[in-house]
Amino acid sequence: MGILMVILGVLLIALGISCAVTPLATLMAAGYFIAIVLIASGVSGIITGFRYKLYGSNFIVSILALLLGVLALVRPGGIKTIDTILIYLFAAWFVIKGISSLSLSLKLRKIDPSNHWIWGLIVGILGIALGIYSFIHPSVPAITIGLLISFYFIEAGFDTIATGMLVKEVTDTVDSIEKEVNDAVNSAADAVNSADSDK
Repeated sequence: MGILMVILGVLLIALGISCAVTPLATLMAAGYFIAIVLIASGVSGIITGFRYKLYGSNFIVSILALLLGVLALVRPGGIKTIDTILIYLFAAWFVIKGISSLSLSLKLRKIDPSNHWIWGLIVGILGIALGIYSFIHPSVPAITIGLLISFYFIEAGFDTIATGMLVKEVTDTVDSIEKEVNDAVNSAADAVNSADSDK
């Protein structure tokens, strides 16, 4: 089990490096992944709705998720639409996060005598500027999303390798303890048997 996890970790790292080299292709693949997740989520929600006779808003959202996922896969350009939405959501996130940071830093200005609030102000302004720039030049968030996905795979790979090595170490320790216990039991049984034969 530990060896398989190490191999899986190495494969995840290789996949992450591959994604880092081709971040735009990674983003395109993310669109397929999102469509499949929408379909799976929709089917799961619909089955749950029928099973427990829950036909409220969750049931409607599940139907919409299923339809959106199927349309994205079947309709020409559907995946590209999802990728475009993802890019502009990322750009909007930069702007919203920047505004939030800017607002918080201006509130902290009143209570922070050490002027640390200036860093929040700078980060907020940079976030807003990056968000606006991302709306104008959508390739920036596209590459960023692809790189984030690649970093996730690399991190998951190292984590899986570490877990695999830990599993192997624990397995080896358990096997060693089990052998020692078996040896002790066998020695005790031999001592009992020899004591019985001496009688």
